Amino acid sequence: MAVTYEPRIIRQHAQTLYRRAAEVRVKYAILSACFFAVVAPYPSYVAVGIFAVSGAGIGWATGSERAFQLQLQAQTALCQLRIEQNTRLPFGEITMEAMGQEPVANVPSTPEPIQPHLSEATNA
Repeated sequence: MAVTYEPRIIRQHAQTLYRRAAEVRVKYAILSACFFAVVAPYPSYVAVGIFAVSGAGIGWATGSERAFQLQLQAQTALCQLRIEQNTRLPFGEITMEAMGQEPVANVPSTPEPIQPHLSEATNA
């Protein structure tokens, strides 16, 4: 199976990440509220309610951090897609030979030494 570049898949992945980011805050808040309500040390309704609200707040904060990570991952994928679109050559690859220049491989690997200025030569 040949693997080909498909920008549609990157966009779809970014949309999925954004959808997950929108849902993760609520999921974390609900799960934390349920957990804190169950582990409340006092069996009264007030204590369970206070622990559930506290758990929801902690879950929301944790979910917000996770949502930010997902959004950042989506933005990174979209940024890479935009970079590829901006750097793609419109008419295929243009070689150095087609532009009338020598290929980069023929450039000498060591530069020529720099000659000192006249003032530096007299001070020595």
